[in-house]
Amino acid sequence: MTKKNVIEEWLNLYMNKPKTQRLYKHRINRFLTWYNKDPKQLLKLDAKEVRNIVVKFANDCLNKGIPNNSTLAYVSTVRLFLKENDIILNITSGMLPEPEEAEGYKEFSNGDLGKIFEVASVKYKALIATLASSGWSIDDIQNLDKAEVQQAIKESKNGFAFIEGKRRGKTKAQGLLCLSPLATQWLQKWLKQNSEEKVFPMAQNSIAIMLQNLAKRSGIKGKTRIHNIRKWVVSSLIKMGFSTEQWKFITAKKIPISDKTYLQNLTEDIKQKYIENYNQYLNIQPSKEVIVSEVVVSDKKAEALLKAKDAEIKALREQIETLSRTMSMVTTKLDLLMNDYTDRRGPQTEPKG
Repeated sequence: MTKKNVIEEWLNLYMNKPKTQRLYKHRINRFLTWYNKDPKQLLKLDAKEVRNIVVKFANDCLNKGIPNNSTLAYVSTVRLFLKENDIILNITSGMLPEPEEAEGYKEFSNGDLGKIFEVASVKYKALIATLASSGWSIDDIQNLDKAEVQQAIKESKNGFAFIEGKRRGKTKAQGLLCLSPLATQWLQKWLKQNSEEKVFPMAQNSIAIMLQNLAKRSGIKGKTRIHNIRKWVVSSLIKMGFSTEQWKFITAKKIPISDKTYLQNLTEDIKQKYIENYNQYLNIQPSKEVIVSEVVVSDKKAEALLKAKDAEIKALREQIETLSRTMSMVTTKLDLLMNDYTDRRGPQTEPKG
């Protein structure tokens, strides 16, 4: 099998999107150009030898000024290719550069997310509301089971739904999935349209592109990324007064086993605190909440006024009926008196002219 066939076969099996194929093809070809040998030779080496070659490639990328995150992306693609060929690289801490915090991306606020939410479709309204209420990564949100979410929504109280004991796919960290009233409302609408087993069966690239498009349509400037919604949730949970262990438990970030056992006993406290502080810190549509409240108050006032008017009208009707009966009695008595008076006077003669 030629070099081209080895790579093409791998890409065709696992990268079904043309754009993804082009991206991974570019990355693997960069590595193979640097390696300057047939990939079949690489696949004949043992895992330790291959690991040393990959680490050397990463160091060379850094020496050429390639950013840490780009270098890690190249290495990640190479590792996927090797894994498919049964070569697992044991790369320990320090062998590769540390990921760098991405710069130039929009730091979201409640208002930003609210604007994006307004212009989104039902599917993306459900997704944005779920991300903004849970703080979970997009990987784990995509892996949510539809039946489980539907059951949680069915058991929700005041619109808040919680799923306990959920584990993230990548880190296996346990977390308490929190779904806000906004999330449960739009999840119900979306799940009626979704025939798949997963809640959000969408490619991450598509989600990232759609988020950027929604941001532009809503008038938000700058680059956007899904991970910054997670950052916003973490920041909001800290402002709500949750301890480090608590907000990590909510967002399913890894915590020590001892702390995790402690948190399991505090699940109810976390739920209560989340519900009490949600509207102030995590509600991406606070103005809508106010409007709804005003409408409810207005309706109650109107209902009270109507009841008062009904009571007033009823009282007036009773007074009218009483007066009517009294007038009838007075009229009858007058008729009797007039008849009696006429009988006593006798017939009267006309005076002569």
